Amino acid sequence: MVKWLLLLVSTTALSGPREDLRTLRYMSQILRDRPPTRAEAEAVYQAEKTVEELREEWLSSPAHQERVARYFADLLGAPGYFFVNDDAYFLEQNSEGIWYSPTKGDCTSANAVTSSAWWLNAEETLSICANIVSTQLSVTINSTYYGCTWADGFLREGCGCGPEQILCYPKSLRPGLMQDLSQEFKDRAAYVYANELSWKDLLSTPALYGNRPLAQFYLVNQYIVPWQTAPTASEFVRLRQIPMTEKTWFEVPAIGAERSGIVTSPAFMRRFNNPRSRIRALTDALLCHDVDGSLNTSSISTLVNPDTNALGQSIVTRPECATCHYGMDNLASTLFGWNDQGIYERWPQQLSQAGHAFGLDITGPGALMESYIERGPGFADCMSKRAWEDFSGRPWSALSSEEQANFLTAASQSPYALLHEIFQSPALLNARGASSVSTDTTSYDFAQDINPILERSCAGSSCHNQDSSLGAQYRFIGDEAAFKKAPVGRLQDGSMPPASSGLTLPDAERIQLIHFLQQNG
Repeated sequence: MVKWLLLLVSTTALSGPREDLRTLRYMSQILRDRPPTRAEAEAVYQAEKTVEELREEWLSSPAHQERVARYFADLLGAPGYFFVNDDAYFLEQNSEGIWYSPTKGDCTSANAVTSSAWWLNAEETLSICANIVSTQLSVTINSTYYGCTWADGFLREGCGCGPEQILCYPKSLRPGLMQDLSQEFKDRAAYVYANELSWKDLLSTPALYGNRPLAQFYLVNQYIVPWQTAPTASEFVRLRQIPMTEKTWFEVPAIGAERSGIVTSPAFMRRFNNPRSRIRALTDALLCHDVDGSLNTSSISTLVNPDTNALGQSIVTRPECATCHYGMDNLASTLFGWNDQGIYERWPQQLSQAGHAFGLDITGPGALMESYIERGPGFADCMSKRAWEDFSGRPWSALSSEEQANFLTAASQSPYALLHEIFQSPALLNARGASSVSTDTTSYDFAQDINPILERSCAGSSCHNQDSSLGAQYRFIGDEAAFKKAPVGRLQDGSMPPASSGLTLPDAERIQLIHFLQQNG
């Protein structure tokens, strides 16, 4: 509330270049999701800085990086807070500082051993219960095979946390890992944008942006569990080179299941829990339309993946389904093997990931995402249109052909190039300016038309009554002169009346207030 009051004071007191202040407010909301500070408003009012100069400063600010990251998270984001590791594998410390598994039981120092662990530096050790120290990944009991990577197998005698305790993790790491998994794509997008990387870096490369717990999660669930194979010594060295808390960009080793940016993240795969729904989501987000016959750019009439099941085969033979499904299913088969938890499975058999995308036979999720970027019909158009309409609030059709061409050219280069072209374009300033001006031509009387609205929609908060303790400049109910000095931007951006007040202001009445202030302020 204090921040908004400061802004109200600043923009009320500055009665000079109102249009510059309006533009400043719009650009700050676009680039940072927050209003300008009083100091920034005063700098523009005093002609110490222009809106364009502040815009350049904001484009390199952390708040702007966060705004862009949220944009991409909304594009292909995650379903909130979730976790996919089994509780059987988390460890705690007892009063003696000994690590133990609650599912396999605590121990005393007499039954503890000294060992290393993946979350420690190479030279460090810890004290851990002997019943969970085992380098085996499977055991056979009474001729029955148990994988130590399965929750029920972990409980069997002889199973433990594996080499370097790689299957287990401290319970204290769990909240952070849950958060990192849910916002993995958001963090990745922020890094790609800040470092001016490519669309492939954002969507298709197997690299990760995260910390060591996130890397351990993928190492376990996309390599150790599917292949029942322990990492090599060099792979443990590589894992320890990744910081425990600080996030960094690192290449995923070419072992186990192939990773590919967002499409193999648990967050995406939990939100869209089967291959077809994943293709539908990708097509909507990256090509701006639902699945249809346009995906089958080569008019292919076969399913190239030999592991497509009988149901899938039968659907494409139906005349009413073939047009969409030959295109969609040949894309979807590149994601075979991934379950609805975002975990790669090889059992009871390892499925082929062969597919066909936009004219070429391909294999795997990496090739799928590259195909969307390189050959997806309308990829650059979709990225340009989505970004323009999201940040400007104006339709793509409102742009001139030259402006559209500039954005399309930038979209073919990188996410950074596209967004900066939009943020620095005169079209964005014009769009926000045009959308902020009321087209109402009615002449309103304060006493008869305006004050009744204020009494209905503003009085309940006690902020603008004549007995308000906030100051004379806020007491504009019943005071025409005071209301004429009110900042119209609070009405234009929807922040007045505040949601916390419980008051409402119908759009028609909001337009009346905006028109009155623009004509008389």
